[in-house]
Parts: sequence; structure tokens; C-alpha cells
Amino acid sequence: MYTNVDLQNKARYSQPVALSKTAIETATEYALSRIEKAVDKFGDQMCVPARGWYPGSDTGFSRNRYVPTERVTWTTGMWTGLCWLAYQLSGKEKFKEVAESHLKHYIKASQHPEGLDDHDTGFKFSPSCVAQYKMTGNKEARAAALEAARIQLEHYCPVNKFIIREGTNRPGDRPSKYRTLVDTMLNIPLFFWAYEETGDKAYYDAAVGHYRTTAKYLVREDGSSYHHYQFNPTTYEPEYGVTHQGNRNESCWTRGHSWLVYGYPVAYKYTKDAEIFDIHKAVSYYFMDHLPSDGVPYWDFDFTDGSLEARDSSASAVVACGLMEMCKYLPDTAEQKKYYQNAADLMLKALIEKCVPTEPDSDSLLTFVTGSVPHCEAINHCETYGDLFYFEALARKVKPDIEIFW
Repeated sequence: MYTNVDLQNKARYSQPVALSKTAIETATEYALSRIEKAVDKFGDQMCVPARGWYPGSDTGFSRNRYVPTERVTWTTGMWTGLCWLAYQLSGKEKFKEVAESHLKHYIKASQHPEGLDDHDTGFKFSPSCVAQYKMTGNKEARAAALEAARIQLEHYCPVNKFIIREGTNRPGDRPSKYRTLVDTMLNIPLFFWAYEETGDKAYYDAAVGHYRTTAKYLVREDGSSYHHYQFNPTTYEPEYGVTHQGNRNESCWTRGHSWLVYGYPVAYKYTKDAEIFDIHKAVSYYFMDHLPSDGVPYWDFDFTDGSLEARDSSASAVVACGLMEMCKYLPDTAEQKKYYQNAADLMLKALIEKCVPTEPDSDSLLTFVTGSVPHCEAINHCETYGDLFYFEALARKVKPDIEIFW
């Protein structure tokens, strides 16, 4: 289906990007200093309970500064994961201690399935509990992540083979918004990990079923994507593509698309399914062909050079990680490998030079992150997911064999 999709702007990605080792190391050290500063501000043991333990979303009134929260959300999972990456790269015990102090909150969350009634459970538990188990062998972290995976499996529909956006697959409990969405592609690694830990093939089959359904219904023939896809809750028939955070139903929401560019290489890591190469090439080439000349994407691909619309730097941070991940599995003879390497460097350079806040009182690593324009949420601000994937992209360049938790 996607074999005819080709890169339209090959000249742009044919030449190596001038991104020096010194520039990467300097950006990494600066990022580590910012993470340490945020750890001192938000670290569990240093906050009074009323203030919370995690950096929550930017309020929009204090740009590039986080508001403390005690809620475990998909974005707090990113913060814990950032601490684990910082520990792995720097060796500083401070980062490990703070990440470990979060475990009790994830254990509590895993014991309340009503709080995991959505598609984002993997975002919460892969970079936190799975990471902790991989790094330290902590059995409580493993148990919490496995329980979260079990709960997530209740959201998988074996008929249509996808994780339901919200609501479970129990009889009589199927919601009218019986949908799947692109975001979930980076949540299914929790299933792959659970399969490796337990040998229960239901997890593996659910992950594979989900990424194939995603390719069939959410990825369009030109490599663009729908944000959501609606199925009939009674007949299970596929109905139509729809958006929640994009510009319109037929547009391509940038950050949503980025989850595909990263999610498919991770799926390949676990399955070695050769059909993933063409799917990934299609979605990656679409992103690369629609990247503005300055290397920082707009929040939706409806908008091009010269637009005054908001940017979303987090999307290119995610994509840079995804392209670097796929390069690990491509032979040197694969044409797209060179393009992926150069595109990842181009986007990372743009992030370093254009999207790193310099204000001394800012909390974040990355600015120009946009949450949801249609909902007027966090436009051109900061979010912990932007920080995590930006730092991961840097870490991959500094230490290519670094442990990634997806």
C-alpha cells in the first residue's frame, strides 16, 4: 500500500548536517543542569505534600515554568523517565533517588484501574516502572507495570484489534466514541514488555494487532495520518477518520503523526516484522517533506513556511528519536537510512539553536511545545514530554548504546 510513497525533497536530506560533537555535548550538559535544577525544585523529598511532586503542565501564564502536581498522568511518566535517562547518562545518584521516590505513586495508580481508563497507560508506566525495573531490578516496579499492562489489555478489542481510546471492552461498556488513535503507538511497548516478562502471548498479539489496525485505518496512502479513527460500537464496522487536536479531520496533526514515526521502529525492535519498513518510510517521508525550512514543525501540517501559526517542537524531538531508532535496524544499503540520519540531525540542530529556553528561571529543556490549539491548551509553551524526547535525542547522540525504555 505504501510502496509508492517516496521522499519528494531528497536534496534537502542528502547531505550531512553541520552538527558538531561539541555542540551536542554542550547542549547535553546544559540540559542536565536544567534537569538537576528542576529536580531540586520538584523532587519528591523536597516538596511539601500540598504542592505535589511532579512538574505539571505549563499554566500559560508563566512561560517555560511548570506548576507542581501530585497526579500521575501521562506527562508525569515522562518526568520520571527524564530522571532515569539523566541518571543513566550522568551517573548522579540524585536523579536515581528522585525517580525511585516516585514509585509509590505509580504503585497506587496501578491499584486504581478507574484512573487508567484510557489509552495512555503505557506512557505512564514504561518510562517509570519499566525503566526502574530495567535499571535496578526492583520487583515492586515490575509488579506495578505488569498490573498496568493487565488493565490496559482490558481496553483492547479483539474484534477490531485496537486499544480503545477510553472505556473497556467488557460487554455493555463499549463507548459511543469507539475509537483508536495514533498516540497509542508508543503505548503498546508496555504490551511487548509484558509479553517478554510473562510469556502471555495475549500481550504480544494485542500489540501486533494494534499496530496493524493503525496502519490500515489511520495511515493514509500518501503517508499522512488521521488522529482518531471511529468504528461503529454496535456492528464494529469502520466508519471515518476524525481529529481531536488537529486542524480538521482530513489534515495531519503534527505531534500525533510523530508517535507513528517513533512507534513503528519500537514495534520492529520487538517483532522484526519486515512490513513495518514500508509503513515507517511512508509516515517518516511525509513528516520530512512537510518540515518547514527552519526545521521546527507547525502544530498541524496544514501550515507551511510563512504561517503565523504555533509550532510544536516536541513533534520533531519525537521524530528525531524515531528516525535514530529505525536506523539501528536498517542495512547501510537502505536508501532511507542516510535520509533519516540527516533529518534527525537537522531537527536536533534546530531544537538546540531555536527552541531551548535561556531564561534563568525557566524549568524546561524545550519551549515552543503546543498541547492543543483547538482547545487553547499550552500553545508555544513547555511540556515534560517535549523535554524527555529532546533529552533522549541528545542522549542517543552522546551514548548510542544508552538503554531506552520503550
